[in-house]
Amino acid sequence: MTINSKNITFMTDKEVAVLIGERLRQYRINARLTRQDVCARMGISLSTVRNIEKGESGTIDHFIGFLRATGRIEQINGLIEPPKLSPLLIAKSQKPLPSRVRKKQGHRK
Repeated sequence: MTINSKNITFMTDKEVAVLIGERLRQYRINARLTRQDVCARMGISLSTVRNIEKGESGTIDHFIGFLRATGRIEQINGLIEPPKLSPLLIAKSQKPLPSRVRKKQGHRK
């Protein structure tokens, strides 16, 4: 099932997973690697590679390992960019931005 022509914004999570699997499969083929080659490089089973390529399963570790095994690890930089801070927000703030946010005490759900 090829769904590349559909706008990713309107895809279901499952459709996005299938699209990612298709792209990972194409990376593997472009790198002239068999599924067994990827298995050996990642240390996972053949069925896991098949499932990843079908968009049926996988972890973030598998995703990163697949990119590394196919020589595409640098694409992570384009995928996950650091958040950009608004100059106006920075100017308004007198204290540094927190590194984490905690629940306010006394507020329960």
